[in-house]
Amino acid sequence: MLDQNKTVLIVDDNMGTRALIQLALERLGYRTLVAVDGASGLDVYKRCQPEISLVLLDAKMPGMDGAELYRTLREYNPAVKCLIISGYAAPSREVETLKDEGVLGFIRKPFSPKTLAKHVRAALGSGSSTNQELH
Repeated sequence: MLDQNKTVLIVDDNMGTRALIQLALERLGYRTLVAVDGASGLDVYKRCQPEISLVLLDAKMPGMDGAELYRTLREYNPAVKCLIISGYAAPSREVETLKDEGVLGFIRKPFSPKTLAKHVRAALGSGSSTNQELH
């Protein structure tokens, strides 16, 4: 099933990761927007918020990291849906705190397109936090 009416904002400082996520999601029919860091992610979100269904945030980025960006997005839109992406083997204490604050889950890098699709669909279908660790 294609999700052509859903837009996902990808915020990751790694060009290769952004490109792979973007390609995987676009092949599934999602529309994507990308940002290279937290500050540009916030800018894109503010400009395009009505059309963004989900935000994928890298946990660790230079400048504004994923946690700071998530909290800023929540101030702007308390209903924002976010998943955290990280290369760390297990969610950090900060990610666990973010889940308590409403982040829908944690996706550990590397992940397959199939895994990404499964958890993006789950996040988009949820009205409240699923607090899942996704692999």
